[in-house]
Amino acid sequence: MLQNIRQISLLNKIFNVRGNEWPKIGIAWLVTLLYRIGFVIGWTVLVALFVTNYGIASLPYLFVINAAFSIIGSLIYSTFLDRISKELLMIITIFITCSVLFVAYFLSHNLILFFALVIVAEALFLGQLRIILHGYTEELFNPIQSERTFPLIESSETIGGIIAGLIVIVLSGSLDPMNFLLIWIAALLLMIPFIFVHKAINKKVRVIKKMKTSEDSVGFFTKLKRELKKDTHISYIKGIFLIVFFQWFLFNLIEFQYTKAVYQNVSDVILQGGSGFEHAFIHDLGQLFILFSGSALVIQLFVGSRLINSLGVVGSMLLHPIVTLFSILGLTYSFSFKGAVFTKNNFTITTVLHTNAYHSSYYVVKEKLREHVREFLGGIVRPVGAIVGTVVLLMLQRIFVGEELILYVNFSMIAVCLLLLYVTYAQQNKYTQVALDDLQKSKDRHTRFNAIDILAQKGHKYPISVLTYILHNKSEPVSIRVRILRALAIIQNISVINDIVKCVGSSRMPVRRAAVDALLAYKDLFNGSDDHLMVEHELIDSLKNFYKNEKYEDIRREILKLLSTISTVATFDYLMHALRTSKGDFRANVISALGNFQDQNVAEVIKKYLNSKNKKQKLASIIALGRFKESRNDSIKLISTLLRSKDKKGKIDGLIAVGELKLKEEKGFCVESLTSTDEKIRIYSAIALIKMGYEESIPVVIKYLFKGRKELAKLTRSLLLNIDGPVYPVVKNIIGHMVMLEVEKIIPEDVNISYENLRKRDLKKMKWLYSLVEEYDEIDSINLYLSI
Repeated sequence: MLQNIRQISLLNKIFNVRGNEWPKIGIAWLVTLLYRIGFVIGWTVLVALFVTNYGIASLPYLFVINAAFSIIGSLIYSTFLDRISKELLMIITIFITCSVLFVAYFLSHNLILFFALVIVAEALFLGQLRIILHGYTEELFNPIQSERTFPLIESSETIGGIIAGLIVIVLSGSLDPMNFLLIWIAALLLMIPFIFVHKAINKKVRVIKKMKTSEDSVGFFTKLKRELKKDTHISYIKGIFLIVFFQWFLFNLIEFQYTKAVYQNVSDVILQGGSGFEHAFIHDLGQLFILFSGSALVIQLFVGSRLINSLGVVGSMLLHPIVTLFSILGLTYSFSFKGAVFTKNNFTITTVLHTNAYHSSYYVVKEKLREHVREFLGGIVRPVGAIVGTVVLLMLQRIFVGEELILYVNFSMIAVCLLLLYVTYAQQNKYTQVALDDLQKSKDRHTRFNAIDILAQKGHKYPISVLTYILHNKSEPVSIRVRILRALAIIQNISVINDIVKCVGSSRMPVRRAAVDALLAYKDLFNGSDDHLMVEHELIDSLKNFYKNEKYEDIRREILKLLSTISTVATFDYLMHALRTSKGDFRANVISALGNFQDQNVAEVIKKYLNSKNKKQKLASIIALGRFKESRNDSIKLISTLLRSKDKKGKIDGLIAVGELKLKEEKGFCVESLTSTDEKIRIYSAIALIKMGYEESIPVVIKYLFKGRKELAKLTRSLLLNIDGPVYPVVKNIIGHMVMLEVEKIIPEDVNISYENLRKRDLKKMKWLYSLVEEYDEIDSINLYLSI
């Protein structure tokens, strides 16, 4: 597993994702792709056969029947959500659906029975599979990750639509429409192996939890009622209710207008040229589906995640009703085949963004209620919206005909679009308030994590004061305060710089480290402009004081790096003064920081320490000189000498320098050193390769973290703290997986246990494992128990 993981930095930049997210994206993408291929083929054939046999005027009845069975399916499945695992429920659903479709295939001579069975399979079972699949995919990511990953995962639906459209186009002339059901069945059965892989990568590190109380065992409706008593939650759920309702009300109206336009166009072609209507209709629907899917795919792959990142969840949802409204106004002005296709295409493209943002918005719903809310909205509200839209269509058909019918259907769409726009706009404030409410009042850590991640998204107003208040509250868990610091690094609000700086002086080491990392992430501090001179002045003074009092060398080094990156005259004066007055390892840190300045005169000052008797100062000088163009070659020669020296310490220093300067020409030496008889040389060569972006050494790092002697494991962990770059997320992901496996050896997955039931040796091992994945609260709990 370790050797087969590969990351392509270019793809990460193109698709706006992180390296460790690819395995999860890949599995979710494939499962969704297969579902979509089968569904599009099945639905296209179903609509075409229904219209061919019963006429275009009967199409609304198909919508109503389909929606009614979706509601029935939702009512049935809601009773199983808390009783059966998602994986098992998905597999059972696939087998039942395939069985029903097989029966429909063999009974296709009886049209009524055929249509009944296909609708049951599609609406009652596959509709629920779609809802469960969305929830299952959501569990793989947090709210911030969802903004990046969901558009890419949802692109599988679009690509699935294109593939399905091509299959329909290619085979519609030669294959009997009933045989398309066999392709549908095959696509569904292919999902099953990937569902098992999906389960394997969705495991999380086990933590000690409280035993279940009577409060936790109450029924769903009791819990839902209790939660919705809170004004913010009920207001938000009502907003989502209306958004889903209007979206599917509008969908059915647009689908009717679009299908009517295609029907009329095909009819005209048939009258002029003469051919089989059924095959021509299926062919055109498939062809147009490829057009819509292709347009949506471009948006999903290259624009979607960036739009959601820049506009926020609700802002991205607003694009949908705005673009759709203008498209319908154009269609109202002149109804035509091209106009209907243009409207349908725009609706499909913006629905993609709307859907991605909509699914991201589910993170604000409490985890214990999320699946039931999703089931209610997707399984009941969605089909009810479709039914109401269809009823409106039927009423309009009874009152109007011909051009008048087209006009009043368009007026209805404009009215619904305006309502959807208003409801979506009002949702932004509710979205923020629910997240703030969860952050301030919830006792569940993961609920609060989600709330922090949501507040780090774009589009929120005034969450900063709440975040900073909790940040400075020393009674808050360390993990919450660290999470807030990471959120502030994403928000990049210059007004909170002083709040972050205060945390550099925190008594808790993880908070101090996170605060320095957050400051390093602030782009506005390092752009060379004079926009924030006062902020920078106060920041520099504070960092000087914190540097003097910091105990941990790696944090001291990061503080100096931060000072040198700000790159003002004041910081340079301070560093030069520190260079003259400091001694030993402290001076080595100052030399390293001076390497961030690009003035060759600074390099001349650094060269003086190449002959220092202090080995760390000498190494820092070599590395610092390697950052200057004029001195780089000299630095490389010195590093090569160190690597090939017989002195073990010299080789280690050389490996450190190779990693810091990312000297890829020394990759061969580092790979050879992975098999060295000296274990420390193995570790340092592995770290150097990871810093350079190579993955060959990951197994060595994992081995020493989990199987090495205590001192070597600690050395490896400390070296990993100073790594960034493309490979580190992969390493972090593997460490998380290995920690999960090791914790499960101590606490089996199906066993409820407390600290009192664990041996002291097991507790110490768990403390080490939790330290590898930054489970600070669990570490504090274990420390507290061990001190009793």
